Amino acid sequence: MKSNMITRMITVCMCMVVVGFASEGKQHLNEQQLQNPESIIMLDKDAAYNQQKLIDMHVDLKENPIYVEYEGARDCVDTDNGATDPYGDGCAAYNNYPSWCGGYDDDDFISGEMCCICGGGEGEADPPTCEDQGLWDCGDGQCIPNSYVCDGSSEFCNAGWGPDCANGADEGLESCGYADDCGAPPTCEDQGLWDCGDGQCIYTSWECDGYADCANGADEADCGPASCEDQGLWDCGDGQCIYTSWVCDGSTEFCNGSWPADCANGADEGLESCGYADECAPGVCEDCVYDFTAYGAECCDAAADAFGLSCAALEGNYFWDCEGCSCPLDEDGWDDHMCRTRRFR
Repeated sequence: MKSNMITRMITVCMCMVVVGFASEGKQHLNEQQLQNPESIIMLDKDAAYNQQKLIDMHVDLKENPIYVEYEGARDCVDTDNGATDPYGDGCAAYNNYPSWCGGYDDDDFISGEMCCICGGGEGEADPPTCEDQGLWDCGDGQCIPNSYVCDGSSEFCNAGWGPDCANGADEGLESCGYADDCGAPPTCEDQGLWDCGDGQCIYTSWECDGYADCANGADEADCGPASCEDQGLWDCGDGQCIYTSWVCDGSTEFCNGSWPADCANGADEGLESCGYADECAPGVCEDCVYDFTAYGAECCDAAADAFGLSCAALEGNYFWDCEGCSCPLDEDGWDDHMCRTRRFR
Protein backbone atom coordinates (compact mmCIF):
# COMPACT_ATOMS: atom_id res chain seq x y z
CA MET A 1 0.00 0.00 0.00
CA LYS A 2 2.87 2.35 0.98
CA SER A 3 4.63 1.65 -2.29
CA ASN A 4 1.56 2.50 -4.41
CA MET A 5 0.95 5.75 -2.58
CA ILE A 6 4.61 6.78 -2.90
CA THR A 7 4.57 6.01 -6.60
CA ARG A 8 1.42 8.08 -7.13
CA MET A 9 2.77 11.09 -5.20
CA ILE A 10 6.14 11.12 -6.93
CA THR A 11 4.56 10.57 -10.34
CA VAL A 12 2.30 13.64 -9.83
CA CYS A 13 5.31 15.77 -8.80
CA MET A 14 7.42 14.56 -11.67
CA CYS A 15 4.60 15.16 -14.18
CA MET A 16 4.39 18.79 -13.01
CA VAL A 17 8.12 19.20 -13.49
CA VAL A 18 8.07 17.51 -16.90
CA VAL A 19 5.15 19.72 -18.03
CA GLY A 20 7.08 22.80 -16.98
CA PHE A 21 10.13 21.76 -18.93
CA ALA A 22 8.04 20.76 -21.94
CA SER A 23 6.37 24.19 -22.14
CA GLU A 24 9.74 25.94 -21.96
CA GLY A 25 11.30 23.70 -24.60
CA LYS A 26 8.33 23.50 -26.96
CA GLN A 27 9.90 25.57 -29.75
CA HIS A 28 13.21 23.71 -29.39
CA LEU A 29 11.47 20.36 -29.78
CA ASN A 30 9.67 21.53 -32.89
CA GLU A 31 12.99 22.50 -34.49
CA GLN A 32 14.49 19.14 -33.58
CA GLN A 33 11.45 17.37 -34.97
CA LEU A 34 11.89 19.15 -38.31
CA GLN A 35 15.53 18.03 -38.50
CA ASN A 36 15.27 14.61 -36.90
CA PRO A 37 11.86 13.25 -35.87
CA GLU A 38 13.55 10.43 -33.94
CA SER A 39 15.10 12.99 -31.57
CA ILE A 40 11.73 13.63 -29.89
CA ILE A 41 11.27 9.93 -29.28
CA MET A 42 14.73 9.80 -27.69
CA LEU A 43 13.96 12.85 -25.50
CA ASP A 44 10.70 11.26 -24.33
CA LYS A 45 12.51 8.01 -23.54
CA ASP A 46 15.21 9.86 -21.62
CA ALA A 47 12.65 11.89 -19.66
CA ALA A 48 10.73 8.73 -18.82
CA TYR A 49 13.92 7.02 -17.71
CA ASN A 50 14.95 9.94 -15.46
CA GLN A 51 11.45 10.09 -13.97
CA GLN A 52 11.54 6.39 -13.21
CA LYS A 53 14.98 6.77 -11.61
CA LEU A 54 13.57 9.30 -9.13
CA ILE A 55 10.53 7.16 -8.40
CA ASP A 56 12.65 4.08 -7.82
CA MET A 57 15.01 6.03 -5.57
CA HIS A 58 12.28 7.39 -3.26
CA VAL A 59 10.36 4.12 -3.11
CA ASP A 60 13.56 2.25 -2.24
CA LEU A 61 14.60 4.76 0.43
CA LYS A 62 11.22 4.54 2.16
CA GLU A 63 10.83 0.77 1.96
CA ASN A 64 14.51 0.00 2.59
CA PRO A 65 15.72 2.98 4.64
CA ILE A 66 19.36 3.48 5.57
CA TYR A 67 19.63 3.53 9.37
CA VAL A 68 21.85 6.23 10.86
CA GLU A 69 22.62 6.54 14.57
CA TYR A 70 21.26 9.94 15.60
CA GLU A 71 22.89 12.20 18.14
CA GLY A 72 20.40 14.93 18.90
CA ALA A 73 21.48 18.55 18.81
CA ARG A 74 20.81 20.37 22.09
CA ASP A 75 20.38 23.69 20.27
CA CYS A 76 17.66 22.44 17.87
CA VAL A 77 14.07 21.39 18.55
CA ASP A 78 11.79 19.63 16.08
CA THR A 79 8.64 21.63 15.29
CA ASP A 80 6.45 18.95 13.71
CA ASN A 81 4.15 19.06 16.74
CA GLY A 82 2.54 15.72 15.92
CA ALA A 83 2.43 16.21 12.16
CA THR A 84 3.54 13.24 10.08
CA ASP A 85 4.29 12.36 6.48
CA PRO A 86 1.77 10.30 4.47
CA TYR A 87 3.14 7.16 6.12
CA GLY A 88 2.69 8.32 9.67
CA ASP A 89 6.37 9.09 10.29
CA GLY A 90 7.29 12.28 12.13
CA CYS A 91 10.61 13.99 12.73
CA ALA A 92 11.55 11.45 15.42
CA ALA A 93 11.54 8.67 12.80
CA TYR A 94 13.51 10.87 10.38
CA ASN A 95 16.31 11.23 12.97
CA ASN A 96 17.50 7.72 12.17
CA TYR A 97 16.56 7.83 8.49
CA PRO A 98 17.77 11.19 7.17
CA SER A 99 17.58 9.85 3.60
CA TRP A 100 13.83 10.46 3.88
CA CYS A 101 14.33 14.22 4.13
CA GLY A 102 12.40 16.12 1.46
CA GLY A 103 11.06 12.97 -0.16
CA TYR A 104 7.70 12.55 1.52
CA ASP A 105 6.41 16.02 2.44
CA ASP A 106 2.71 16.81 2.28
CA ASP A 107 0.47 19.76 3.15
CA ASP A 108 1.01 19.63 6.95
CA PHE A 109 4.43 18.03 7.14
CA ILE A 110 7.53 19.65 5.61
CA SER A 111 10.61 17.85 6.86
CA GLY A 112 13.04 20.55 5.73
CA GLU A 113 11.26 23.11 7.90
CA MET A 114 10.19 20.99 10.89
CA CYS A 115 12.89 18.37 11.46
CA CYS A 116 16.31 19.27 12.83
CA ILE A 117 17.89 16.29 11.09
CA CYS A 118 16.64 17.71 7.79
CA GLY A 119 17.93 21.22 8.47
CA GLY A 120 14.68 22.56 9.94
CA GLY A 121 13.33 22.89 13.44
CA GLU A 122 14.02 25.72 15.89
CA GLY A 123 17.55 26.59 16.87
CA GLU A 124 20.77 25.76 15.11
CA ALA A 125 21.55 22.37 13.65
CA ASP A 126 23.76 21.22 10.80
CA PRO A 127 21.82 19.75 7.85
CA PRO A 128 22.53 16.07 7.16
CA THR A 129 25.42 15.37 4.79
CA CYS A 130 25.15 13.17 1.70
CA GLU A 131 27.06 10.55 3.66
CA ASP A 132 24.57 10.85 6.56
CA GLN A 133 21.82 10.05 4.09
CA GLY A 134 23.70 7.15 2.47
CA LEU A 135 24.05 9.12 -0.77
CA TRP A 136 26.91 10.21 -3.04
CA ASP A 137 28.22 13.75 -2.70
CA CYS A 138 28.55 15.66 -5.98
CA GLY A 139 30.91 18.05 -4.19
CA ASP A 140 28.63 21.08 -4.39
CA GLY A 141 25.96 20.07 -1.90
CA GLN A 142 23.92 17.96 -4.31
CA CYS A 143 23.42 14.32 -3.33
CA ILE A 144 22.55 11.43 -5.63
CA PRO A 145 22.08 7.68 -5.11
CA ASN A 146 25.32 5.72 -5.28
CA SER A 147 23.91 3.64 -8.15
CA TYR A 148 23.82 6.76 -10.33
CA VAL A 149 27.60 7.19 -10.21
CA CYS A 150 29.38 6.13 -13.44
CA ASP A 151 26.17 4.76 -14.98
CA GLY A 152 26.95 6.44 -18.31
CA SER A 153 26.16 9.75 -19.94
CA SER A 154 25.04 11.09 -23.32
CA GLU A 155 28.25 13.13 -23.29
CA PHE A 156 30.19 9.93 -23.93
CA CYS A 157 27.48 8.18 -26.00
CA ASN A 158 27.17 5.29 -23.52
CA ALA A 159 23.73 6.27 -22.15
CA GLY A 160 20.61 8.15 -23.18
CA TRP A 161 20.79 10.62 -20.25
CA GLY A 162 23.20 13.25 -19.02
CA PRO A 163 25.16 13.17 -15.75
CA ASP A 164 23.06 13.16 -12.59
CA CYS A 165 25.18 15.72 -10.77
CA ALA A 166 24.57 19.22 -12.11
CA ASN A 167 28.35 19.70 -12.24
CA GLY A 168 28.89 16.36 -13.98
CA ALA A 169 31.09 15.02 -11.19
CA ASP A 170 29.45 11.57 -11.24
CA GLU A 171 30.65 10.83 -14.79
CA GLY A 172 34.05 11.07 -16.51
CA LEU A 173 36.48 9.07 -18.61
CA GLU A 174 39.23 9.07 -15.98
CA SER A 175 37.11 8.87 -12.86
CA CYS A 176 34.83 6.13 -14.22
CA GLY A 177 37.36 4.30 -16.37
CA TYR A 178 35.12 3.78 -19.39
CA ALA A 179 35.82 4.74 -22.99
CA ASP A 180 34.28 7.55 -25.04
CA ASP A 181 31.89 5.71 -27.39
CA CYS A 182 31.12 8.78 -29.48
CA GLY A 183 34.23 8.78 -31.67
CA ALA A 184 34.82 11.22 -34.50
CA PRO A 185 31.96 11.58 -37.01
CA PRO A 186 32.69 10.13 -40.48
CA THR A 187 34.11 12.56 -43.01
CA CYS A 188 32.63 13.18 -46.45
CA GLU A 189 35.57 11.24 -47.87
CA ASP A 190 34.85 8.31 -45.54
CA GLN A 191 31.35 8.20 -46.99
CA GLY A 192 32.54 8.48 -50.61
CA LEU A 193 31.06 11.98 -50.91
CA TRP A 194 32.31 15.43 -51.95
CA ASP A 195 33.14 17.88 -49.14
CA CYS A 196 31.61 21.35 -49.47
CA GLY A 197 34.14 22.60 -46.90
CA ASP A 198 31.58 23.53 -44.26
CA GLY A 199 30.56 20.07 -43.10
CA GLN A 200 28.00 19.49 -45.84
CA CYS A 201 28.56 16.48 -48.10
CA ILE A 202 27.17 15.97 -51.60
CA TYR A 203 27.51 13.26 -54.25
CA THR A 204 30.76 13.55 -56.19
CA SER A 205 28.83 13.52 -59.48
CA TRP A 206 27.18 16.80 -58.45
CA GLU A 207 30.46 18.73 -58.57
CA CYS A 208 30.63 21.11 -61.56
CA ASP A 209 27.31 19.88 -62.99
CA GLY A 210 25.96 23.39 -63.44
CA TYR A 211 23.82 23.36 -60.29
CA ALA A 212 24.94 24.71 -56.90
CA ASP A 213 24.24 21.80 -54.53
CA CYS A 214 26.45 23.03 -51.67
CA ALA A 215 24.78 25.71 -49.57
CA ASN A 216 27.95 27.80 -49.96
CA GLY A 217 28.17 27.13 -53.72
CA ALA A 218 31.62 25.53 -53.40
CA ASP A 219 30.77 22.71 -55.82
CA GLU A 220 30.45 25.17 -58.72
CA ALA A 221 32.96 27.84 -57.64
CA ASP A 222 36.07 26.69 -59.51
CA CYS A 223 34.52 24.98 -62.50
CA GLY A 224 35.83 26.02 -65.94
CA PRO A 225 34.29 25.00 -69.26
CA ALA A 226 33.91 21.24 -69.61
CA SER A 227 36.95 19.70 -71.33
CA CYS A 228 36.74 17.30 -74.27
CA GLU A 229 37.64 14.50 -71.86
CA ASP A 230 34.88 15.56 -69.44
CA GLN A 231 32.43 15.23 -72.34
CA GLY A 232 33.82 11.88 -73.49
CA LEU A 233 35.22 13.40 -76.70
CA TRP A 234 38.61 13.57 -78.44
CA ASP A 235 40.67 16.74 -78.16
CA CYS A 236 42.04 18.11 -81.44
CA GLY A 237 44.55 20.09 -79.39
CA ASP A 238 43.17 23.50 -80.24
CA GLY A 239 39.95 23.42 -78.22
CA GLN A 240 37.91 21.59 -80.86
CA CYS A 241 36.34 18.32 -79.74
CA ILE A 242 35.26 15.46 -82.01
CA TYR A 243 33.80 12.02 -81.44
CA THR A 244 36.45 9.43 -80.64
CA SER A 245 35.09 7.20 -83.43
CA TRP A 246 36.11 9.86 -85.96
CA VAL A 247 39.81 9.59 -85.13
CA CYS A 248 41.85 7.78 -87.80
CA ASP A 249 38.73 6.88 -89.81
CA GLY A 250 40.34 7.92 -93.07
CA SER A 251 40.52 11.06 -95.17
CA THR A 252 40.41 12.23 -98.79
CA GLU A 253 43.96 13.44 -98.25
CA PHE A 254 45.12 9.83 -98.20
CA CYS A 255 42.43 8.44 -100.49
CA ASN A 256 41.10 6.11 -97.75
CA GLY A 257 37.96 8.09 -96.97
CA SER A 258 35.44 10.17 -98.87
CA TRP A 259 35.61 12.97 -96.27
CA PRO A 260 38.34 15.28 -95.10
CA ALA A 261 39.87 15.23 -91.62
CA ASP A 262 37.34 16.05 -88.89
CA CYS A 263 39.64 18.29 -86.86
CA ALA A 264 40.12 21.63 -88.60
CA ASN A 265 43.87 21.25 -88.02
CA GLY A 266 43.84 17.66 -89.36
CA ALA A 267 45.16 16.25 -86.07
CA ASP A 268 42.76 13.28 -86.16
CA GLU A 269 44.36 11.84 -89.33
CA GLY A 270 47.95 11.12 -90.34
CA LEU A 271 50.16 8.36 -91.76
CA GLU A 272 52.36 8.14 -88.65
CA SER A 273 49.74 8.82 -85.96
CA CYS A 274 47.15 6.49 -87.50
CA GLY A 275 49.50 3.90 -88.96
CA TYR A 276 47.72 3.46 -92.28
CA ALA A 277 49.15 3.79 -95.83
CA ASP A 278 48.59 6.55 -98.35
CA GLU A 279 46.25 4.96 -100.89
CA CYS A 280 46.37 7.80 -103.38
CA ALA A 281 48.14 7.02 -106.79
CA PRO A 282 51.12 9.34 -106.60
CA GLY A 283 52.44 11.22 -109.68
CA VAL A 284 49.71 10.34 -112.24
CA CYS A 285 48.78 13.95 -112.91
CA GLU A 286 51.76 15.72 -111.40
CA ASP A 287 53.11 17.00 -114.75
CA CYS A 288 49.78 17.74 -116.44
CA VAL A 289 48.98 21.42 -116.65
CA TYR A 290 45.19 21.23 -116.76
CA ASP A 291 42.68 19.58 -114.43
CA PHE A 292 39.64 17.93 -116.02
CA THR A 293 38.21 16.36 -112.84
CA ALA A 294 34.85 17.92 -113.61
CA TYR A 295 34.76 15.94 -116.85
CA GLY A 296 35.41 12.48 -115.43
CA ALA A 297 39.17 12.29 -114.85
CA GLU A 298 41.72 14.56 -113.23
CA CYS A 299 43.97 14.71 -116.31
CA CYS A 300 44.68 13.12 -119.67
CA ASP A 301 46.97 10.49 -118.11
CA ALA A 302 44.26 9.59 -115.57
CA ALA A 303 41.79 9.23 -118.43
CA ALA A 304 44.24 6.89 -120.18
CA ASP A 305 44.34 4.68 -117.04
CA ALA A 306 40.61 4.82 -116.41
CA PHE A 307 39.13 4.80 -119.90
CA GLY A 308 41.93 3.78 -122.32
CA LEU A 309 41.77 7.11 -124.16
CA SER A 310 44.92 8.52 -125.67
CA CYS A 311 45.88 12.16 -125.56
CA ALA A 312 45.26 12.41 -129.31
CA ALA A 313 41.73 11.13 -128.88
CA LEU A 314 41.06 13.43 -125.89
CA GLU A 315 42.35 16.47 -127.71
CA GLY A 316 40.82 15.63 -131.08
CA ASN A 317 37.40 14.48 -129.95
CA TYR A 318 36.87 16.04 -126.50
CA PHE A 319 38.90 19.21 -126.85
CA TRP A 320 41.05 18.48 -123.78
CA ASP A 321 44.48 20.02 -123.52
CA CYS A 322 47.04 17.41 -122.56
CA GLU A 323 49.98 19.79 -122.22
CA GLY A 324 52.66 18.41 -119.87
CA CYS A 325 51.07 14.95 -119.62
CA SER A 326 53.14 11.83 -120.39
CA CYS A 327 50.38 10.39 -122.65
CA PRO A 328 51.40 6.72 -122.23
CA LEU A 329 49.02 5.48 -124.96
CA ASP A 330 50.54 7.78 -127.56
CA GLU A 331 54.17 6.72 -127.20
CA ASP A 332 53.88 3.62 -129.41
CA GLY A 333 51.88 5.38 -132.07
CA TRP A 334 48.65 3.66 -130.99
CA ASP A 335 45.68 5.85 -131.74
CA ASP A 336 42.57 4.44 -130.17
CA HIS A 337 40.28 6.90 -131.83
CA MET A 338 41.68 6.27 -135.30
CA CYS A 339 41.48 2.50 -134.69
CA ARG A 340 37.81 2.68 -133.92
CA THR A 341 37.22 4.97 -136.90
CA ARG A 342 38.84 2.60 -139.38
CA ARG A 343 37.14 -0.46 -137.87
CA PHE A 344 33.62 0.80 -138.34
CA ARG A 345 33.96 2.49 -141.74
